[in-house]
Amino acid sequence: MMKQIAFAPGKNSREDPGACPVNCPVCRYDGNVYPARFHRAELERETDLGGMERKANHIVFLLGGTLHIRTQENEHHYLNSGQCMFLPRAQRPDIRAIAPSRVVWLDFSNRLVLGGQDALASTVLSGGRPAEGIPILPVVPQIERLLTEVQILEMPCYHMLKQYELFFLMKASYSDDELSRFFHAILRPVHDFRAFVESNYANTDTLEDIAGKANLSKSYFIKRFKESFGVSVHQWLVKQKEEQLKKMLAAGKYDTEEMARRLGLKNQKGLYQFCRQRFRCSMTELKERLTDTGTTDEDNGRKDNIHAKKNNFNTPPHFEATVKNS
Repeated sequence: MMKQIAFAPGKNSREDPGACPVNCPVCRYDGNVYPARFHRAELERETDLGGMERKANHIVFLLGGTLHIRTQENEHHYLNSGQCMFLPRAQRPDIRAIAPSRVVWLDFSNRLVLGGQDALASTVLSGGRPAEGIPILPVVPQIERLLTEVQILEMPCYHMLKQYELFFLMKASYSDDELSRFFHAILRPVHDFRAFVESNYANTDTLEDIAGKANLSKSYFIKRFKESFGVSVHQWLVKQKEEQLKKMLAAGKYDTEEMARRLGLKNQKGLYQFCRQRFRCSMTELKERLTDTGTTDEDNGRKDNIHAKKNNFNTPPHFEATVKNS
């Protein structure tokens, strides 16, 4: 039997499942899956570990007990008390406790961006070779303390902050070579392309810049983007602006001048025109729709509705202009 303490999504005061529960327009949150989310479970012997987000990467921390991990390649690994293991999103293993176990794991679909730089990608410079099988690291006391103290809060931003805190502790506790081996499966942006784009595009001025960060040519980046997202770069960027506008209106914390600036629009007139073009209504009408239903009447019926992940980072105006001209 598994006793699991899950961080299940809750509803905000407006009963809008598509908005951040605390009305925060900073993080990427689509009403169900957090960009980064900690979980905790207590497993009895011969109990399977469930509840891992299938489209996320995972770091499994075993604070007590023993786990048997069988990968899709039918490789068998054992994780003992005081150890942690990284499992990329492409790997969906079967995990079973062979002794009563206490487990904390992190699901994350974002990249760690520090000072405009992808922190995982920078680890490639350490030159570490990939470890055979799945690399395992010891859980140092500082990290165990953090994992033990993680609170059950329905705030996406809280889990994001704790993810960054965890990464800082890992950087301080392990060598670059150890981290390079541990995260080797997703170190290069091309290995985790979608998450890399979602986490980095807001910090980039031009299409060439973000393609350069991923060590890809502009033409190959555009091709890879279409394969990963199913739409063009320009279509996707417009969709992100739509979602950001809706979240800012729902939060009720921004005036029109600030909204225009955050969306990369020239002025308030450009904001009104954008709202009319994309939602076929005024700003006031759009806010009323969001307040009444948590969505817009156009969301399910528009021909240009793009089923991309909802994102809430700012779109750099120079980046979008470059995409339009590409």
